[in-house]
Parts: sequence; structure tokens; C-alpha cells
Amino acid sequence: VRVYVYGESEVPALGPLTRSAAFCHYRQWGMDVGFHDFFRTSPVRTFTPEEADYFFVPSYACCHQIAGMADFPELDRDYEAAVAQLAYFQRT
Repeated sequence: VRVYVYGESEVPALGPLTRSAAFCHYRQWGMDVGFHDFFRTSPVRTFTPEEADYFFVPSYACCHQIAGMADFPELDRDYEAAVAQLAYFQRT
């Protein structure tokens, strides 16, 4: 199994969805960041999207919503913008 991790430099629209990692990481809702950290350093990670079986799209939405940093309509807009920039989202 190979996992490709989308990055903020590749998909600028991920920026709003992955902001405040240091704040979110050490809170009750830190698994969003934990999964991102895990896949970034995982031996199953591939840097070649064509080799990937799965694609990880990082987001700390749970933290942002609970901490009052974003409401659901804002998160919806952020996700729509990000999905539009995911080059391999509809790969079959």
C-alpha cells in the first residue's frame, strides 16, 4: 500500500484547512494533526502520485470548528476550494 500526501505548496487551498497545527495538535481534537504527521513520516508514503493506492488530504476542521476558528459554511467553502485543486481526486 502506498499513500500520497497532498501538501499545502501543491494545493494552496489546503492552507486554511491546515492552519494552527501547533494549537490543534495538543488539544482534545489533535488526531487531525496526528494523522497528518503519521502519513507525512510513514514508510508507506510515496512522493509519486502515480504510485499511490490512496491519497491523504490533510485538514484540521474538527479543531477549527470546535475552537471557533471556522464555522461549518466556511469549512464547506474551504473544502470545495481544496477539492477543486486536487489533481488526482477523480483518478480511476
